[in-house]
Amino acid sequence: MVTSTKTLGAPAAIRDAQPLAGEALRAAKKRFPPRPYEDAWPATSQSYEEVVARLNRPPLRAASESTHFYRRRGATLILRWLMDQPGGTWQQRWNASPAAGSTRAQWNKLNASWVGYDAANANGILNTGLFALVCADVLRPSLH
Repeated sequence: MVTSTKTLGAPAAIRDAQPLAGEALRAAKKRFPPRPYEDAWPATSQSYEEVVARLNRPPLRAASESTHFYRRRGATLILRWLMDQPGGTWQQRWNASPAAGSTRAQWNKLNASWVGYDAANANGILNTGLFALVCADVLRPSLH
């Protein structure tokens, strides 16, 4: 069974909303500009040691020792790689790296080359490490 917001008792403003176009869209964009892009905030400005210590504590520490090991291992590999990139924060370094503009397929190919693992192992370890760094708000990859 498929339901829509109209049948779920959504507020009238949502239920009756129409897509904006033309002048109405331009006015809305002017009234509600996008948030400014940031590349520095407290979590991304922490030292390597501070980030790793946070990953070792709840709520970022995985309940399973195996999961925790792989997330921490992947995160530390990414952080060490980012240390060689220009920038003062982890986000600035990420943005300066080839990873920032890559697609997932390109990221997976790229990460195997700089970690020195075979592609299958590198992808799993680094993807879980990236997951941990995003959850810790150390990195904010673009939605692309």
